[in-house]
Amino acid sequence: MKKLKRPVRTRRQAERARGPRPRFGPGARIALALGLAALILAFAVIDPIAVGWQRTLPPAVVQPFGDITHLGLAGAILWPTGIATILCLMLSRLEILRAARATIAEIQMRLMLLFLAVAVPGLVATGLKRVVGRLRPPAFDLEGHLAFSPFSLKWIANGFPSGHATAAFATAVALGALWPQARAPLFALAGLIAASRSVLGSHYPSDAIGGAIIGALLAALVVRAFAARRRGLSVDAEGAVVPMPGPSARQLAALAGAIRDALRPGGPRQKKRAANRSARRGNRAGD
Repeated sequence: MKKLKRPVRTRRQAERARGPRPRFGPGARIALALGLAALILAFAVIDPIAVGWQRTLPPAVVQPFGDITHLGLAGAILWPTGIATILCLMLSRLEILRAARATIAEIQMRLMLLFLAVAVPGLVATGLKRVVGRLRPPAFDLEGHLAFSPFSLKWIANGFPSGHATAAFATAVALGALWPQARAPLFALAGLIAASRSVLGSHYPSDAIGGAIIGALLAALVVRAFAARRRGLSVDAEGAVVPMPGPSARQLAALAGAIRDALRPGGPRQKKRAANRSARRGNRAGD
């Protein structure tokens, strides 16, 4: 009797079988349209006005923004998440129970989401800076606000887009996808970081707006790629991205206990090493 062959599914058919696909809702489309309109308006009108305004600001106003702007450094997200991801890889090699490994995998998936959601827009923004070569506000008096020096490596010619604004809005999108209740303060902080670049005279408003658009859009694409594969995120019936339940406090406590037991003297890892050493000694004695 012949065995019936199971039909081979294409990747698209397999993805459809998992559930609805993530979509950009009306709110996201409106936000993108408003952002592009603001970008055009800034290029045409706001940028030269902002330069004169920035020069009149007293030091007492500028100084707090100097502290805020450091929160927009991509390394503030990439270094901790990268190191934590490597640590998760190392912990997953311990002799621990399957449930503890599953908890590590859930943590690692969310760390990878955050890392990629910030790294991808950051790489794109860095490449655009080099190609576009827009001169920063310190060159305004000599060159104006629409001066460019493409393919330059100089700081003065790496104005568009703002890397700080890119990282800030990418982080807000990624963390907002994992913790929707924190979206409002996250985007408020991202807006302050983007504004700080003009307050400090390092970027034109259009540079910050461009960075915000690139960071938010590319991070949203990374978020939707994870949601489509049900990796830390899921998709509801309307196509909106929703977070999947993360490790509970009980699971985290159990993981900490499993790691402690695996690392302490007399734990399973040490017993296995001792057994291997005894076996090697027995083999030498037999020889």
